[in-house]
Amino acid sequence: MALKAWNYQEEFSPASFQALQAAGHWQAKYRLLLQWGKAVDAKLWLRQDEFLVRGCETSLWLQAEQRDGHWFFALDGDSRIVKGLAVLVLGELNGTQCNPACMSRLLPALTDAGVSQHLSPSRNNGLRALLVRLQALCAE
Repeated sequence: MALKAWNYQEEFSPASFQALQAAGHWQAKYRLLLQWGKAVDAKLWLRQDEFLVRGCETSLWLQAEQRDGHWFFALDGDSRIVKGLAVLVLGELNGTQCNPACMSRLLPALTDAGVSQHLSPSRNNGLRALLVRLQALCAE
């Protein structure tokens, strides 16, 4: 199934590791992640079992499509914080070739931005599940 037409960059463009690092203390970073998650438009068409990211405590759906060697993503989820984290990660990969070098930079970038150490174990597990799913997709 092809991704529905919308401006992919627009949904992911405000999110960046630089913006997150510049936010300063954890509460400001958390608010920024919530803001990014809130900005994700609901995509009821995406809420299908085949797109569900397994391993997340709250539901997160991800669809990926490769066009001319570049990856494009659609996401939806039940939790604003989880969607915000996904927007941050997908913002780094959307429209790229999504190679192993890109993937290997994500976890250190999340740690450097002060994200991993402030998340609950279940949210960290969900974040890892998203990264594992992305690695599998990008390895195809």
